[in-house]
Amino acid sequence: MDSSVEIQEFGNVYHVNESHWFAITGSWVQYKCRHDNSLPVGSAISTCLSNNTWSSKSPFCIPAHSFMSEHILYIIIGGLFTILIALRLNKKLCKTREEIEMTVQRQISHEVYADDTDDMPCNNYGDYSEVNLEVDDPDYKNLKSSIPRNFA
Repeated sequence: MDSSVEIQEFGNVYHVNESHWFAITGSWVQYKCRHDNSLPVGSAISTCLSNNTWSSKSPFCIPAHSFMSEHILYIIIGGLFTILIALRLNKKLCKTREEIEMTVQRQISHEVYADDTDDMPCNNYGDYSEVNLEVDDPDYKNLKSSIPRNFA
C-alpha cells in the first residue's frame, strides 16, 4: 500500500486481535488519503475475491493543488481576460456610438437639402424660418454675420 493512503474502514474480516486481522472472501477495505488536501487516484474500495486477490489495487494520492489549483488559476485568468475584453469592447462601442450621434447631429445642423427648400419661406436673416436649427460652426456664424440683413 502506498504511504500516502491509509485504511479508513474495513469489513467482514477475520480478527486475530484488535490490531491484526486477515481478509477472507467478501472482506472489503475502504481507503482514504492521509492528507486532506490530496485526492485518491484509483478505486477507494477493494473487495477480497474468492481466488484470494483483491478486486482492485490500492489507490495512491496526489496533492490536490498539483492539478486543481493550476486549472482553476487558468479558468480565473481566462475569465478576467474575457471580462476585460468585453469592457474594452463595450467602451469602444459606446464611444463609436457617441461619435456617430455627434456626426449625425452636426450633419443635420449644417445641411439643408435643396429639395426641401422650395416650399420653405426664408426670413430676412438668410435662415429658413421653419427649420430653427442651432449651428455652432464659427465659419457659418462669420458667413451669416457678413450677409446684409435686407438680403432676401
